[in-house]
Formats: sequence, C-alpha cells, structure tokens
Amino acid sequence: MSEQAALPGTAATTLPATAAETSPDNPWPLQLLSQKLKTHIDRTPAAWIEGQVIEMNRRGGNAYLTLRDVDAEVSLPASVWTKVLDRQNMPLERGSR
Repeated sequence: MSEQAALPGTAATTLPATAAETSPDNPWPLQLLSQKLKTHIDRTPAAWIEGQVIEMNRRGGNAYLTLRDVDAEVSLPASVWTKVLDRQNMPLERGSR
C-alpha cells in the first residue's frame, strides 16, 4: 500500500508505505521517516537504561549528551531540555552514570 504525498514545489507523488518498499528511485523524504520514527517511539513503553555520560554541552535551553555503554564500545547521542536536567535529584555531568 502506498501513500500520496505532495512535497513542496512538486506534484503529488506515490510514496512507499513501508521502509521495505523504499528504493533509490522511490525513497522516503526525511520528514516522513521522522514522522514514522516518532509514531513508533511514542508506542514504545518507557525503559530505564544505564550508560556513562562521556560528553555534555549545554546550549540555550538544550543539553546535548553522548552516552556510552558501560560494558561495550557503543555510544549514543542524546538531547534533553535543560529544565528537565535541572529538576533531577542528582546533577548530571561528564562521567555520571
């Protein structure tokens, strides 16, 4: 099943309904991928994770972190509003777990 989408400056195009149906000739626009990921994540239950903060930068109302797995060479970039960080009982800083 396909979706009809009108991209700015173009006529309506038929877009693949699933990621498996995309191709180099018929890719998803980034906005559609972002919407589909958000929908998927919103349906996923909350989960606690463990990692170490190896990098943290506060800019404006946001904090940008890099979390590293404590047992493996895996890291993940993350962002959070600084007001959320400031409400935590324990300060989050580089080296925190």
